Amino acid sequence: MYKSLYNEQKHPSDLSLPQFVFRYLEKDRNKVPVLHPSPFGSRPDSKPLTLLDVRDGAYAIAKSLLAPDLPGGPWKKGEVVLFLTENQKLLKDPMMQDSQHIDVPVCDPTKDVAVYCFSSGTSGAPKVVCLSHYNIVSNVIQTVATLGGRMNKPRFDDAGWYNQPLLPPQDGTDEFHLSILPQFHCYGLLMAVASLHTSTPCVIFSRFNVEHFFEAVQRYRVTFMFVVPPMLMAMATSPLAEKYDVSSIRSFASGAASLSKELCALVYKKNGIPVTDGYGMTEMSPLIALQTEADIKRHHLDVGRLVANTEARIIDIETGKDVRPGEAGELWLRGPQMMLGYKDNDEANAKAFVPNSSDPERFFRSGDVVSIDENGYLTIRERIKDVIKYNGYQISASELEDIVRQVDIVKDVAVVGKIKKGNITRNELPWAYVIVNDDAKSQPEEERTQKILDYVNSRVPPYKNAAGKVLKRELVDE
Repeated sequence: MYKSLYNEQKHPSDLSLPQFVFRYLEKDRNKVPVLHPSPFGSRPDSKPLTLLDVRDGAYAIAKSLLAPDLPGGPWKKGEVVLFLTENQKLLKDPMMQDSQHIDVPVCDPTKDVAVYCFSSGTSGAPKVVCLSHYNIVSNVIQTVATLGGRMNKPRFDDAGWYNQPLLPPQDGTDEFHLSILPQFHCYGLLMAVASLHTSTPCVIFSRFNVEHFFEAVQRYRVTFMFVVPPMLMAMATSPLAEKYDVSSIRSFASGAASLSKELCALVYKKNGIPVTDGYGMTEMSPLIALQTEADIKRHHLDVGRLVANTEARIIDIETGKDVRPGEAGELWLRGPQMMLGYKDNDEANAKAFVPNSSDPERFFRSGDVVSIDENGYLTIRERIKDVIKYNGYQISASELEDIVRQVDIVKDVAVVGKIKKGNITRNELPWAYVIVNDDAKSQPEEERTQKILDYVNSRVPPYKNAAGKVLKRELVDE
């Protein structure tokens, strides 16, 4: 069962997106589902990144925010728009158009692209990530193996993937998941496929509502879910928790944003539910490392061990040499889940892969500074890449800078991510340090601030909107 809850009127596309992807992977291997012309992908000209950068045959699935920018619009809010970029044909209900048996074209699962996703990479504007069939299948197996009994035991395992002595026991029999992962996100696709692979029922939400969450947990006896820290905070502090029975939840897994030890302790004290941490990125399909339930007892601020068959090197940023266990350096990765590359972007590929993008033994440069101890536990130290994390979303600092520079009073700008002191959710907020031009210096600061806020907020999705001041006093007087 893969069921949509509390979103039938608002966001029907969330339930449909995995169905679209599977349908078109079956129907036409020459067309690639695009995940996603979503709120993430935008350019300085405010057009959806997908329609600009995915030029060959591709199925682009859009939700309401970007629907007005698609040809043939405007579309109604919440309507699923499936847009075929090859000939601008709109497919109204593609799942119902052709239900007969399809002769599936032969493909090379290691080389043929299955889906396009989006990521900021280590720097610059969002890029089109090419994930192969092999990438996705590999990461599903890696994820299920590491989650162990938090998913139902896979029914098919002729290759013995899950019968490994170092893995958690695959003893799940009555698991029931709840997903609040964005269905346009690589994580959403991963867990949709994993749920089907393991026959684990899953209820999906379009957006997080704490009361609806408690209602669903009690109604379906939900056992597990992936979350981001702000959701944990809402659940741990909401007075509604006393009204519902959430005893069925055995654990949470946090991802896509930094998780603090204080927040884990708060959730456990309030609800008695342990929280494991993890680490991933779209370029790795996306899971890289994940704590097991046994790791929680260690009380360390790591994100677990690398998932199976993933290799890592930790490189000193100054010397370019491998560091010793426990020392910090940039994380280089490779494994069966590593992306094919960025689409039509030789410059980005040259920066992302070492020694080069065509070397079969290449490593992917993560842009994250980490350490790995002698037992293989990975700890995130800092980021050297130009990406801000908010509620699990990636925000490209350079993308916001490009938008702010379009305001006529702005001479230059630098955007950074800052965590407010005492914020145990570890959410980063984009801060723009702005130098205004000479003509604008005589204007009141509040007026300048509001002008920039209005311009930026009209061109970015809600999670990139400013929640406070963006315009700061000039850093340099010229």
